Amino acid sequence: MNKKHYSKLISIVITILFLGLLISPCINGKISLRIDLKESLNKNINGRISREKMIEIAEAYVNFEWYPTENNIAPRTDFYILFHNILNRLVQNHLIIYLLAVLNGIKYVDTPDRDTHSDWPETYGWIADEKNIGVPYQWGGFSSISGFDLINPIDFEDQYTGTNSFEGKIYYAGDVFCDTGVISRRACGVDCSGFVSRCWNLSSKQSTRTLNNSEFSLPITIDNLQMGDILLRENHHVMLFKEFVDENRTLLTVYEAGPYYKAVEMTYEINNILDDGHSIELINNEVYGLYTYNAGNLVD
Repeated sequence: MNKKHYSKLISIVITILFLGLLISPCINGKISLRIDLKESLNKNINGRISREKMIEIAEAYVNFEWYPTENNIAPRTDFYILFHNILNRLVQNHLIIYLLAVLNGIKYVDTPDRDTHSDWPETYGWIADEKNIGVPYQWGGFSSISGFDLINPIDFEDQYTGTNSFEGKIYYAGDVFCDTGVISRRACGVDCSGFVSRCWNLSSKQSTRTLNNSEFSLPITIDNLQMGDILLRENHHVMLFKEFVDENRTLLTVYEAGPYYKAVEMTYEINNILDDGHSIELINNEVYGLYTYNAGNLVD
């Protein structure tokens, strides 16, 4: 591509971002900015939850049956890839472009589908036109599932099927591309912290940088770990604790979104107990802090 064509394509990218910013408050007649007024006002009003319900919600995400189609696969056309390669470069080097991309939710989406990633084993991701198990991983995702009275719901089934409040707008199922720090408005699913935020029935999505804030959780030792508590690597990953597998507490079972690019139940070996019991070392020498729910609405 010559310099003239490259400059023209950059101009198109910037124009699309500005147009998106202008129309974004009017999509479906609702404010659709990432941080809207309702979420800001309700950020500390979390839903009621019990430890048993946390586990029920987690298992519902893990066992969720859904039937995606090719419409849920992100594009792989040459233009789509070229457009987003240029956008990614601009996002990384220009603050204004980055902010516009964030506000519009415009980013390259890589859906974790085995139609595209044909070399993946059958346990990974999802495949079109078949029954799939487990809500897909979406970086930055906070989709809800029905049946639990979750606060501020964003129903995953409605999103991926384009029905009810999302009628006529079919979302891409998941997104494993996270290099730009921008969350897609065209994708649906949950990431690790969005998954825990839903299991805890929080009013807004928290991150692995905020879930250990005292308004949401408190540090505990392994002796006090209960179902529904979390294992957290700040700024990396978070998992919901289910149970110890054995009496010696050498193995534990968790729920998480990430491995296999969907919500799953996993069992890990505890390699070491650190920090007077406040942290544990798991696979690949990864150290997780232990935290208990403290968001204010825990019921028996």
